[in-house]
Amino acid sequence: MIITPHLLAGAAIGSQTDNYWLAAVLALISHFILDVIPHAEYDIPALKRKIKGRRKLFFDLAKIGVDFSLGFLMIIFLTKNYTDVSYILTGMFFGILPDIFSFLGFVFNFRFLKTLYKYHTALHFFRKMSIHKWIGYASQIVVVLAAIWVIK
Repeated sequence: MIITPHLLAGAAIGSQTDNYWLAAVLALISHFILDVIPHAEYDIPALKRKIKGRRKLFFDLAKIGVDFSLGFLMIIFLTKNYTDVSYILTGMFFGILPDIFSFLGFVFNFRFLKTLYKYHTALHFFRKMSIHKWIGYASQIVVVLAAIWVIK
């Protein structure tokens, strides 16, 4: 999944608990569960070192930045009346932590991060299947709408 559904799902989990550890563990687990569901993703070839060039890298980073910003702004808007958002922020952070590790694995090539990346990628088994792109979009829309409903 792209970053926004992971951010919102983690935030939704955090909004339903008053325990940091529970929010962190459940949000982390939710990331992997959501990645098993067939979904669409945008391509980031420069980050995956398939294409070289600063301009391509800039566009890959811009895609990620816009995606993260959209999810984060939605959470800010949805939680503007909350008095304590610390559990929500915990869930949000742990909801995208595997993607943060994947990004760091691309940048620094640590063995641990490469192992985690392989596991993370293996969960995307649907990539080998032929699914219609609208199914991939619909699954993410459902996750986003469900998270919004839970947070509100």
